[in-house]
Amino acid sequence: MEKLPSPQGSIRNGPQPDFATLNRYSLTRFSMAVAVSLLMASVAPPGLILATFNGLLFLCALAAAGAAIVLKDRLFAGHFTRWDEAAALATTSQVVGWFIDPAAVQAALEAAGAVGP
Repeated sequence: MEKLPSPQGSIRNGPQPDFATLNRYSLTRFSMAVAVSLLMASVAPPGLILATFNGLLFLCALAAAGAAIVLKDRLFAGHFTRWDEAAALATTSQVVGWFIDPAAVQAALEAAGAVGP
């Protein structure tokens, strides 16, 4: 007999967790993605911190969408899914992008010798 997918999208044995637990898992994954991205971006030069954070959040959004595809998460569910995480991470990435100063990025790249004057 074939196993049915759980509401989260993966195939599991036994009882399924309730929606509150699934939401907590999803919010924890989102928070960890933001925290790790910010931690990694904090080692960038001062003018590149926001640009690095923006790029890392976007990569996390792509990874969450990829995980949703691989795990066959439903797009519309009664709880947060990896699709919701991907949308939240992409939105957060766009909001961070609004605060990137192109002049500061250019100055940081010139100081590092990555771009000519």
